[in-house]
Amino acid sequence: MTEDDFNYYVHGLQGFWQGYMKGLYNSNTPRHITDLCLNDDISKRIANMIFVVKEQDFFLIFDLVRDFMAVTANIDECGLEKSIIEVEKFCLKNDCSPPTIFGGLAAKAFQIFDKLTTIADMLQEFPGDDAQEVFDQGQSIGKALGSMIRIIFNFQHH
Repeated sequence: MTEDDFNYYVHGLQGFWQGYMKGLYNSNTPRHITDLCLNDDISKRIANMIFVVKEQDFFLIFDLVRDFMAVTANIDECGLEKSIIEVEKFCLKNDCSPPTIFGGLAAKAFQIFDKLTTIADMLQEFPGDDAQEVFDQGQSIGKALGSMIRIIFNFQHH
């Protein structure tokens, strides 16, 4: 896989994450994501990590650790921790116990099935012909998944 191929798929991952945050927060604008989230530098670092692992070159271990630390630090730019904390706070104020969640799934079955259909349709067409199409497909899949989580937990952000 070339670096261009890899960046093509990272573009899809960027779309997925933006879509996920849009779906989770039921918003047209992704929340908590900065321009640094999965940027070109991080994409190159992930590609380099894969290269080092494939090569199994012990002398490149320091490159692997450096890139891993940068990628891990970048997760904060993507709002992952903030979104988890907000769902956790929501569940502290609302009943998110398994009986409540699973007990209410029957009433939400149509909405969940609709989101699963969206994901299945996108996966059949994946990957797109160009980076923008892969981004859009990733965004559709992410938005459907984020929406499913919002629906299942009845998550509402104020």
